[in-house]
Amino acid sequence: MPIRIIHLSDAAALEAQLVENLITSEFIRWRRRRIPRFAGLEDPTYSIEQIEAKVGKSPVFVASRLKLSDLVPSAVDAFYADEIGVGHALLLAKLPADQQEAALQSCFKEVHNGGSKPARILLPFRNLQFWIDSNILLVLKDAPFNKRDAQLIPTAGSCADRPKRTGHNKLLFGDDLGRQGDRCTDPNCYQAKVSAHVAQTVAAKPELVQISTA
Repeated sequence: MPIRIIHLSDAAALEAQLVENLITSEFIRWRRRRIPRFAGLEDPTYSIEQIEAKVGKSPVFVASRLKLSDLVPSAVDAFYADEIGVGHALLLAKLPADQQEAALQSCFKEVHNGGSKPARILLPFRNLQFWIDSNILLVLKDAPFNKRDAQLIPTAGSCADRPKRTGHNKLLFGDDLGRQGDRCTDPNCYQAKVSAHVAQTVAAKPELVQISTA
């Protein structure tokens, strides 16, 4: 068969291997043992558009696969051990690191079958999506505070500038934006802003009496 011999740098050789894996397999499981590392090799910088052109995949595919590098160690281990599927991993990777642990636990159900330890069963992808929608993602249009107020909690800044807002990355959350609108992926920050808004409102109108935290 025809053979073409070319001279490549270490970085170019690594790139060629990754591109070949993506093209010849339906989905690459980026297992650590399959990707060699070269001593002294600096990681090159690519834009999503450059990667898209090289591998022939859509921008959404590229962005979601790159996001897998943000998985917390426990989720990475579960993925490599085939305890969770690709869909589960992609959903987890979209969440802030401090939310991924709880979301990972919701991927499983324990079933007692008479043994000394309950069996752990992986729940379908849709169960994890429902859990995230119910417990983490908060619809910003329903927020009682001014989402553009950067001084409500100065350390948090304006919601419009927060990278944890789904509208900040439409490649990852494009489908969700159509159904729910912009959502917050940081419930702790959201609740802190609600509390600050309530305290600010009560301080401005001393005659108000707070009868509920809802």
